[in-house]
Amino acid sequence: MKRLLSFVLSAALIVSGTYAANSMHISADEASSGVGSSATPQTELDPASSPQITKEPGAVPDDTPQVSGQPTVKPDDAPQVSGQPTAKPDDAPQVSEQPTTVPGNTPQATVEPSATPQVTEVTAPIAPQVTQIKGGSKRVKLYWTEQKDASGYYIYYATSKTGTYTRTKTITNPGTCKYVKKSLEQNKTYYFKISAYTLNANGLPVEGELSQAYAAKTITVSATSKGARKYSSIAKFKKSPAYKKYAFLRKANYTKSFAIPGMKTTNVAGFANNRMFPQGGCTAGAYMLVSAYAYNGEDESVIYVLSRSSKSYITTLVMPNKTKINAMAYDGKNVWLTQGKKVVRFSYEMISKAVASGNSYTELAAFDETYSIATNGSYMAYRDHVLWIGAYNSKLATRMYGYVVQTGTTGAVSLTRKYYMAMPNRTRAVSFDANGYMYVVRSSQSNNKQSGYLSQIRTYKPAFSTPAASGGVAKKAYTKKTTIPPRACGSMVYGQYLYTVFSGCKYSKCTYKVDRVIAIKLTSMR
Repeated sequence: MKRLLSFVLSAALIVSGTYAANSMHISADEASSGVGSSATPQTELDPASSPQITKEPGAVPDDTPQVSGQPTVKPDDAPQVSGQPTAKPDDAPQVSEQPTTVPGNTPQATVEPSATPQVTEVTAPIAPQVTQIKGGSKRVKLYWTEQKDASGYYIYYATSKTGTYTRTKTITNPGTCKYVKKSLEQNKTYYFKISAYTLNANGLPVEGELSQAYAAKTITVSATSKGARKYSSIAKFKKSPAYKKYAFLRKANYTKSFAIPGMKTTNVAGFANNRMFPQGGCTAGAYMLVSAYAYNGEDESVIYVLSRSSKSYITTLVMPNKTKINAMAYDGKNVWLTQGKKVVRFSYEMISKAVASGNSYTELAAFDETYSIATNGSYMAYRDHVLWIGAYNSKLATRMYGYVVQTGTTGAVSLTRKYYMAMPNRTRAVSFDANGYMYVVRSSQSNNKQSGYLSQIRTYKPAFSTPAASGGVAKKAYTKKTTIPPRACGSMVYGQYLYTVFSGCKYSKCTYKVDRVIAIKLTSMR
């Protein structure tokens, strides 16, 4: 037991020495090399004197082992730590004033803008000039001048001139200069103001000043008139000065002739107009069409739709703008209209839908396409895939141009000018029949006391089958000349009849007024 106790104590001393070294922050290398202490206590164990462990423990130890207060063996001296490390650098490191390696290129400063960006201040646009305000059936419409520097317009309205104006519409297209306010009370006056706005650099609107207040009263609007403007019956018409004077009228078929609708009043999309002037005519499928424009400039142009078989009025197509429709033609799919030096078209389907709707009018939002032409389109007719279009001239002979109508594989419709024909002055309308005849309506002024007065129909048989290499088609000499009443403005051929449109009933100076579309046998015109 004494030997066993001696072994345990010796091991404790070794552990105690190691703990002391660690407590004084001496590394293992320092402890082994003697750096930082004067001596390291060494304890040796003799293997020969190592305690022997019996295979089986005795019953009870004879003596209780005694542990002294201090270890039997301890280091002679406590380890000492020097104030400074034994080894230190020979020389303090020197720091050079300049880097050892200098970059090959001096860094370049960031390029600065050549000039400070300037923020342009946006000038608010001036108030648009309202050119027209008109009251209709529970609605009011306004027209104004386009503001070139505007991005759009704001429309305000109130129920009194000095009342609170509420913004009712924002128009984002500066080219749109029309607005219709609907769902108003009937027979009530409303006040409108308009302003223009432009967009600043951040895309925010900058509104200009408001216009002055403009007022209009809603009114009850009658349906488009169906009867003739001047002569309410055929019997009364046959007593007219025109009928008595012109053999042309006495040869006419009055079962097929018909009164021009809308000559007393026209419902133009909820607005009344009694100054609509008839202009062109054409047949289209199951219908006959007669165009008219607002002589007073208040409303959009219209097309009256009539049954081709009964000649009775059905409905009205209201055009997208006020531009005068001089002539119309139908190519089997599209209705073509001339408007100045443009020709526009819309599909026949629009007419079918308007009729099927049962409404008194249908507004055409936009034309399908617009084409530029060589001259003003005063008259137009369609024949064998060619639109023939010419300009009116009161003194000089002109050319009528033939434009080939082609439909591509994608459905796109093109017009290509290919032919031309010399035409007499004062030509108002042209029609073709199935036998190759061309009927040229020439008309100018309201009575024979006015300079340049003329009113006649000339019949030609052009050489359509043998055009010149340049595209010229010989008109040849006319085969017949027929004197007709004044103010003839349009014509069309259907079956064996020529239908001539007259606008004389709208002119106060016209002495021989005709308020009908007159049907006359083609054979009497050849």
